[in-house]
Amino acid sequence: MESFVDYYALLHVSLDASSEDITKAFRAGALKFHPDRNKSQDASTQFIKIRQAYDVLKDPQKREDYDRLYRRHKQKSIGAGSDKEPSFRQPTGAARNVSPRPTRDPVYIILHFTKGQAAHVVLGNTTYHLSTDKVDTLMQDGMVRGHLSEQIEYLLMYCIHCHALFASQRDCTRIGILYFPYDLYPLCPHCDALNWCPANEKHEKRQREAEAKRVRDAQKKLDDWKKQQSEEGEAERRAATQRREERYRQVSEPGEWQRQRRRRNLIGFWIVVGGIIALALGPPLFGALTRALTNPPSITNLHTITPVLSKSVIEIGFDYQPSNTQGDIKVQFFTAGEIIDSQTLDTKEMTPGSQTVSTTAFLDTSYADGTVTLYWCPNYNCTNQQEMGTTDFSLPTDDSTFQVACRLEMEQSTG
Repeated sequence: MESFVDYYALLHVSLDASSEDITKAFRAGALKFHPDRNKSQDASTQFIKIRQAYDVLKDPQKREDYDRLYRRHKQKSIGAGSDKEPSFRQPTGAARNVSPRPTRDPVYIILHFTKGQAAHVVLGNTTYHLSTDKVDTLMQDGMVRGHLSEQIEYLLMYCIHCHALFASQRDCTRIGILYFPYDLYPLCPHCDALNWCPANEKHEKRQREAEAKRVRDAQKKLDDWKKQQSEEGEAERRAATQRREERYRQVSEPGEWQRQRRRRNLIGFWIVVGGIIALALGPPLFGALTRALTNPPSITNLHTITPVLSKSVIEIGFDYQPSNTQGDIKVQFFTAGEIIDSQTLDTKEMTPGSQTVSTTAFLDTSYADGTVTLYWCPNYNCTNQQEMGTTDFSLPTDDSTFQVACRLEMEQSTG
């Protein structure tokens, strides 16, 4: 009695493997045991076995018959008294036939094309009209695609070894995937050659390169992660070593450790004291520094002069010595504690020496006496004005409305 052969185990696929999985498994086994590649004694026998397994499992009807035989064999192996079938899922037709699958041996012809010459080929009941470009592509790549109609796409396959030409068709509205020759025929149907389609070889090479790149990238990420973990672990070990050494010094050298601790505490104390002093004395020192940098001019000998123009005119004079700081002189007139007039004199128009500047004020009341105060303004809005001098003045009280004019005489002493 012929022994049972587990075709699923030969191809290393599961019981519910799809047609694509079976084809890929057979392709991998053929690359390993094909007589053209493997010259060992057992390679030919193993290749025949996997070829037989592929021929059975690729055909839906043969596979269904084999699955029934497989279940009966498993029942016998479990025991005659057990009616429990082995647990496996029967693959559905959609899973087995995602791409077009030949249900019988392919129809092919041996044909030698002429490069640069169009051809008309009849395979089965279909005529394929090939242009010059398609013939050249078929001879070079071993495959060419085209459409018989808007719904039907064809794939012509051409073996570069034996020149066998065969075809496959698919309904674009039902099957959306794009398949390659090795998905249908891992070996040439005529000569059983492995590498019979150059285009499919390039496709598999790109897939292998992409898979190798993905593996390299994953390995690089893993190596980077391990390196990062190693560096973090090394940093933690160094920190733990430093902590242990510090604790050892505290135990073995208590005097030195206490001195270092007092030194650190003293440095921190003086830092805090310095900050408090800076906060307390900062504004006054800043103001003094600002005043030193502004350096106001020298205004001396501020005095009133006997009225010479009229009884409502007051003339004041002072000696003016300019400095290197720009600013204005503000003159304010006070009577009874109220400001009756305020004038600003631009020092840019002043030069060292004697000159007279007049200002005028109109009042609606009369005042008997008052004071005149001069201020130095280092900026245009006099926010930091400095008082430079004050003098008194007297006016007659017989007019209810009078004019106050100020003539400033600036004289520079010559020594």
